[in-house]
Amino acid sequence: MLGLLFVPVLDRTRELKGILEREKQELRVALLLQKKREREVFLLRSDPTYLEMVARDKLDLMKSGEIIFRRLDKRQDGRTPCFSTEGGRGSGQ
Repeated sequence: MLGLLFVPVLDRTRELKGILEREKQELRVALLLQKKREREVFLLRSDPTYLEMVARDKLDLMKSGEIIFRRLDKRQDGRTPCFSTEGGRGSGQ
């Protein structure tokens, strides 16, 4: 009979352990994202070639005769990537 008093406590303990594990996983993901962004900031500040590449990619600009390959997933800004193999401005049409 006395054991029945501890059932709600044990259930709550299990529930809290599950919440803790989910939050630990969210923290790991957030730390990885932070490292990725810190690296990008470092490259943007210190590597002019990287800065040029990012700027031209964001503006959908390419050099004459240049071919740009992009993955098929969505870009960070939510737009679908364009695929143009001709020189000049990329076709986002």
